[in-house]
Amino acid sequence: MQVSATVYSQTTKFSFNIQSRQVVDVLKEIEDKSDFRFFFQREQVDVTRKVDLNISEKSVETILDELFKDQGISYKVMPDNLIIITPENSNPAEPAGSEQQKSVTGKVTDTAGAPLPGVTVSIKGTTNGTITDGNGNYSLSSVPADATLSVSFVGMRSREIQISGKSQIDVSLSEDIIKLDEVVAIGYGTVKKSNLTSSISKITSEAIQNRPVSTLSEVFQGQLAGVNAQASNGGIPGEDLTIRIRGINTIN
Repeated sequence: MQVSATVYSQTTKFSFNIQSRQVVDVLKEIEDKSDFRFFFQREQVDVTRKVDLNISEKSVETILDELFKDQGISYKVMPDNLIIITPENSNPAEPAGSEQQKSVTGKVTDTAGAPLPGVTVSIKGTTNGTITDGNGNYSLSSVPADATLSVSFVGMRSREIQISGKSQIDVSLSEDIIKLDEVVAIGYGTVKKSNLTSSISKITSEAIQNRPVSTLSEVFQGQLAGVNAQASNGGIPGEDLTIRIRGINTIN
């Protein structure tokens, strides 16, 4: 891992042409453009100092040498492209908890024990995540020992599990049953009632079963806001019914 980090630091190049910018801004831009992460303590490293930097296609080591020239600052490239910046003659130590990072593997199944492919497994609060393979297996690397595992899948109840230093975590998901009255069928699909933004009206059988109506058009009268139903043939059997929803009145 150390060799891999060193190779990455030597092959990844950056260009800067800046004036009077804080050191911390340069470090942040490097993080945004690469996989590097910087660790330092502001009490020990002055990152608010303003610098001028004009370089082209240089490695991160060259940039750090320029940024901290004559400042009594040293740095060390660690695994996972972590760069620790400390005062000279100090012993660079990895940030608390980083030495406890490990890989976590496991299998996701339903309540019957059948594997679930395509399940999203991630570390809560981060972008570190993956999906299960055809056998329901997953694997995550660089996982802090005190992190929380988040597991979610369409139609299943999501779960959050404390990793607590474990390297093998198997997860069972149960079905998330939605009550029928929580779902509304609309003209362009179905949607949960709680997520519905459209104006919805409905007529129940209880609302019309005791009404003295003889035609279908009479069923709608006064029941639905914005809906106008009218028989065009005088209400005789086999009526030609016209229903307008938010019709000419809305236009006017």
